[in-house]
Amino acid sequence: MKKVLLMLAVSVLVFASCALLTMFNPFKSGHIGVYSKSGDNPSDFDFDSKGEVERTGEIGSDIDILLEPWVTFEGDPMPTIMLNIVSPDSFSFIMDLGIISLDDAATLEDSDLVPDSFAMDFAAKKEHCYYVISTPEKAEFFMLIDSVIIDGDASPYDADVYFTYIAR
Repeated sequence: MKKVLLMLAVSVLVFASCALLTMFNPFKSGHIGVYSKSGDNPSDFDFDSKGEVERTGEIGSDIDILLEPWVTFEGDPMPTIMLNIVSPDSFSFIMDLGIISLDDAATLEDSDLVPDSFAMDFAAKKEHCYYVISTPEKAEFFMLIDSVIIDGDASPYDADVYFTYIAR
């Protein structure tokens, strides 16, 4: 009887600790998409716990990043992560850190996060990590592109970008 109660208590502790780990996990997942040919509204992304936001009109000031259906000079689909610049007082900043993990990005020094120039957009590249600053909130995030899915059967194309992110 004691063994059964002990096993039951251990099982409860294991399940409770797993639930707490997911609750306190700093890594979150995100998704933004462009639905050009399907007629659906594009989905933008707000890091401040709102997540994916459907664009129903003009780009709102509460959206940090968006995805635009750009193409390369050869005409190949190239979904591009864009900044939201509504006014000089409300904009986001983004920097491509290359292929590094979120853990490695989180250990970068401030001097490593000072770019040579201001950039408005980057091609969404799988396994690339980006450094994002959202103003006027002054929130900072690292986002790692997990996958880029393009449905390029017709022009314009649909695209979805899935990523994992963590606050700095």
